[in-house]
Amino acid sequence: MPTDRRASLAVLALLALAPMAGCSSSPQAGSDAGAAAADAATPHPTIDGGPQFSPDASSDAAVPLTIAQFYTGAGTSLCHRFFACCTAAEVTAAFPSADPPVTDAASCEAFVGMLAGFQASSMDSAVAAGQMTWDPVAASACLADIGGASCPAFARVASATEIFALSLCAAHRPLAGTVADGAPCTDFLSTGGASCKSGYCEQSGSDDQPVYTCKPMPALGQACPGYVCAAGAFCDGGTCRAPRSDGQGCDAPEQCASHGCVAGICAAPNTCDGL
Repeated sequence: MPTDRRASLAVLALLALAPMAGCSSSPQAGSDAGAAAADAATPHPTIDGGPQFSPDASSDAAVPLTIAQFYTGAGTSLCHRFFACCTAAEVTAAFPSADPPVTDAASCEAFVGMLAGFQASSMDSAVAAGQMTWDPVAASACLADIGGASCPAFARVASATEIFALSLCAAHRPLAGTVADGAPCTDFLSTGGASCKSGYCEQSGSDDQPVYTCKPMPALGQACPGYVCAAGAFCDGGTCRAPRSDGQGCDAPEQCASHGCVAGICAAPNTCDGL
């Protein structure tokens, strides 16, 4: 698949926030209980002049949010999860390109905030163009889901790129695509081609004159030219394949049914699991 300069920049950004690999048996940076106590004792800043948001407060789920407020809050929530569930070494490994390095919630929020701003701008444009819909109430519920995720649940998606996938709040999706398969799409850089109603946004044409079109999401056994597959599959060697069972070899967590790739073997996640 041709890749233009914008796609290359996006890949670099995602690689800078790549999922953690390997394992760590050192004590965790903080327990869920300790993090909850710290959250309770620490006031959380307002978001873009909007209502105050506490990453672990279920009461915030009723507050409608703008797209900018949502992505700022998502970054804050994810950073709180990192420091509640991960060891210091695991946090450092999650942000290998951060300079200065991520050592606390504030430096995490500053680093993730850059990515959040890019995503918010992209989604704002898609909604304004009528290619997506925005549910401000679902956005608040989504933030509550992220902030309230257990460490074992977070361990399955422990990557800063979760700000794109938002898999921790699958039950409360604030954004929905409206573009049918076969129609043009313009948000190739967003994960999965978010403006597509049911598929993904595929690039064709040349680097100088790219063409973006919504295509059906490839299923098991089908080719995956856009490197994406339907739920329950991953793209491997150009074909969508079933996730591997524990004990089989792997290069990345998404290749495993357990979402854990430990020392090159599929197994239960043992990074950012709170143990």
